[in-house]
Amino acid sequence: MTEWVKSQLNGAPVYTGALKADAARHDISEKTLNRALILLGCRKGKEKKTDGRWFWWLPDPLTGPVVSGSPALRPGTLELKSLAEIYAEADQARALANPIKKGT
Repeated sequence: MTEWVKSQLNGAPVYTGALKADAARHDISEKTLNRALILLGCRKGKEKKTDGRWFWWLPDPLTGPVVSGSPALRPGTLELKSLAEIYAEADQARALANPIKKGT
C-alpha cells in the first residue's frame, strides 16, 4: 500500500480529492489510505484562501516537505501539518465538544 501511495504522490503535491478518488478506483478504502499516509510521514496542507483545496505530499528527506513543483503551490501558501497533527487536533476538538460528565 505504501508503495502505491509513493507512486501517486511522486514527490509533488496531489489534490486530496484526486488521491481519494484514485484510491477508490483501486478498491483502497479511505481508512487504509490514511494509514499509509501516516506511515510514510506524508504532509497535508490547505491553500490559504477561503475556498482553498487540501493537498497531500511526501516529505523531502533532506529539506522537509515539498511545496514547489506546482504553480498553484508556492512556499507560504500552505498551512503545513502532518496527518498525525490533524488527527490530534480533531481528537482535542471532539474531547472539548463532548466532555465526560462525572456522576451522571
